[in-house]
Order: sequence, then C-alpha cells, then structure tokens
Amino acid sequence: MKMKLIKVFILSFLFLPGFGISQNILTLDDALGMAIQNNFNVRIAKNEAIIDKSNNTSGNAGFLPDLALNFGNTNNINNTRQEFFSGDKREGNNVKTTNINANLQLAWTVFDGMRMFVNRDRLREIESLGQLNVQIQMESVIHQVMSAYYNMSQYKKRISTIAKAIEISKERKELAELKLNVGSGSSIPVLQAEVDINADSATLIRQQLLLSNSKIIMNELLGRSPEIQFDVAELHEDIFTPDYSDLLTKTEQRNRML
Repeated sequence: MKMKLIKVFILSFLFLPGFGISQNILTLDDALGMAIQNNFNVRIAKNEAIIDKSNNTSGNAGFLPDLALNFGNTNNINNTRQEFFSGDKREGNNVKTTNINANLQLAWTVFDGMRMFVNRDRLREIESLGQLNVQIQMESVIHQVMSAYYNMSQYKKRISTIAKAIEISKERKELAELKLNVGSGSSIPVLQAEVDINADSATLIRQQLLLSNSKIIMNELLGRSPEIQFDVAELHEDIFTPDYSDLLTKTEQRNRML
C-alpha cells in the first residue's frame, strides 16, 4: 500500500506544469540576450546612466548665466468703516484690491575661483560612473544567468540518473519477489529494494523541486513571468585547467568592480 501511494505521488508530480510536457528550449545564448535586454536591475542602471548624462551640461556646471522670471499676484478683500470728526461715516464691504508685479533677473558669474571647472569634472565623472555601473550590472546578471542555467542542467542530469536508479531497484524487487515465490530467496532483498525505491523517490522529488525553483529564478532574471515554462539545452562541458597567474592578471585588468 505504501509503495502504491509513492507511485501515485510521483506520477502526479511528474504531470505538474513544467514536468512531463513539451516545453520550449531556452538556449544559454538566448537567456543571456533576454537578460541583458529585460533584466530590471540592468534597465534601472541604464535609466540612471541616461539621467547622469543629461545632467552633465555646461549650465549645471555653472558656465552659463541664470535667468529667473518672477511673477506675483496679490488679491485682498477688505471690509472698512470710517467715522470722521464731522460726523460723516463711510463704510465699504467686500472691497477688492489687486496688486500684480513681474520682473526678470539675469545673473552670470564670470569667474568663481575654478569652482565651475571642478563641477564640470565632477559631472563628467558621475556620467562615467553611470556607464560603468551599467557594465557592472550586466556582468552580474550574466554571471547569475550562467550559474542558474548550469544548475538546471545539473538537476536534469541528476533527475535522469535517479529515475534510472529507481527502475533498477524495481527490477531488483521483482527479481527478489520471484525468487521468494519459488522458494529460493528471502524477504530481505525485497524489503531492501523497497527501501532503495523509497529513498530514491524522495530524492527525485527534491531534485524536481530544485529544478522548478531554478526555472522561477531564471524567469525573474530574464524579466518575465515566473509561470513561463521552458526547458534547457544540454551543456557540453569542455575540460578547462585554469592558470592562477593568468586569472589574477585578467581579474586586475578586466574586473569592473576593481
């Protein structure tokens, strides 16, 4: 009875969205292209770089004159009552007075002790930092996408290996049951096979959950809905023997954070 419940659970899990159905294949190159274009952190960095570039003007640095237009409009409503020595009285209710004024002010600092030149250099550096931040965000996203893609590929391989192990355990169990039925075996191999099937089945479910979570993370990195289903292409791993001195040199030359 316990084995039947496990089988039903595994089958139902395999038919959840994202498992056991035909899905679009997402290649690593496509994932990187979508991430660079749609990732929210990259888009925010690009917008901030555009703002920094727009702020880098001669006017903000202080090289241009300042022209100010001032306009004022004052309205008063008064109630008055006047009594003169002659005994005359004068009253006024809701007396409205209006005062309008406007002026232009032009100010131009010809020399401010090199401050305007310093401001210009500062704005240029801010613009350069904005562009550098875009590159840093892109490299960070590329790293995250490649790591997530590699993890999904590894999870798929593990799922395939565990599924094969379950099939082998099932064959062991069938063979042990056959020997037990003909009287040439004991129940111990049958129980051991059941234990292996249960353990491998639990491991299979965990790996499938890890794969499902990795797909959600990938969709988030690509700036799209987490419910979009896809599959990853098989990665062909090349043998790579890193040289520490070469890596250190390239890090010092290319690392954007440094």
